[in-house]
Amino acid sequence: MNYKYPTKENIIHLHKKIIETTGGEKGTLNEGILSFVLDLIRTEKLYSENIGDLFTRAGLLLRGIISGHPFVDGNKRAGFEATDIFLRMNGYYLEVDTDEGLEFTLSIAKNELDLDSIMEWIRKHANAVV
Repeated sequence: MNYKYPTKENIIHLHKKIIETTGGEKGTLNEGILSFVLDLIRTEKLYSENIGDLFTRAGLLLRGIISGHPFVDGNKRAGFEATDIFLRMNGYYLEVDTDEGLEFTLSIAKNELDLDSIMEWIRKHANAVV
């Protein structure tokens, strides 16, 4: 499948806007982590297995930004928004209330959810753009 992907620059710019709008400390800690995550979701095959569908890639992106912590602050917000943008680029959007989204991203940050649980949550909350 030919998916559309955000660039590293897109996500860094998104993070900057999130910090300007909602507060927090500006700055990138490790662009390499961001590059790795973006390269990973673009991969067609990981080892001998197909890396998966759009929701697998979205789960990897979300977990990668939140757990990889590429930014000084705002990793959960940036990860959630970057994932929503990635889904929107490919015909879906996340529909979730703020409290549930916050609880979900905190669970990822605390390493309480495995990738399958993250993907299932995204799949459950993703709606096709009409």
